[in-house]
Amino acid sequence: KTVSILNTNGGTLDLNGRDSNVNGGGTGVATVLSGATGGIGLLTGLGGLITNNAAGTGTNWLVINQSTGSRGSYGGTISDGATAKVGVSVMANYNQAAFQVLAGNNTYTGGTYLQHLYTGANGRAETLSIGNVASIGSFGSRNLTFKGASTNPDVILQLTGTAVNNSNQFDAMTFTSGLGAGIDVADPTNTFTLGKDAAGADIAMTGSGSFEKLGAGTLVITSGS
Repeated sequence: KTVSILNTNGGTLDLNGRDSNVNGGGTGVATVLSGATGGIGLLTGLGGLITNNAAGTGTNWLVINQSTGSRGSYGGTISDGATAKVGVSVMANYNQAAFQVLAGNNTYTGGTYLQHLYTGANGRAETLSIGNVASIGSFGSRNLTFKGASTNPDVILQLTGTAVNNSNQFDAMTFTSGLGAGIDVADPTNTFTLGKDAAGADIAMTGSGSFEKLGAGTLVITSGS
């Protein structure tokens, strides 16, 4: 497969009514929900805009589908269009270690998936790194779904700095039943409490998959689930 890099410094990517991975191919919502493979890509840039100016009120997905060892950092804005929504899926297909930073203040409302499609043993982690909860969407739509593919922790949320310190800053955090996930509290001075979401509901952690705490900071689990 050909590695494709999208660098949006000062530019705009318009999904324009279609689902897109970052090498420009249409992949469909099935990529997010059921795991069609799609292309391999890397999202980088200090600025720029990713949006969806399609007609209607549907959601189209930006699928960041990464290659082995790739590290992307995007500081631009991901935003809904006038009526249509954008959702973001950060994913890996194979036994890969991949890392994506979202650093901008994003205003999309379609939700965020962190997912891995490799189902074998000892899969390497796909990591999404944020230092600000606004990086995963607009207030009221900061919904993060962990969707691993094996029982080992192969989808990791990394928290940098100290601004993200409680699960109640998220509108929802969903851990797919029976699959592995983890949280990396990178800053040694940060304590992240995993308990309730913004609406006051317990964060559900069910199934037989493993959960891993990483990083030099502290993770406190108070959820009743």
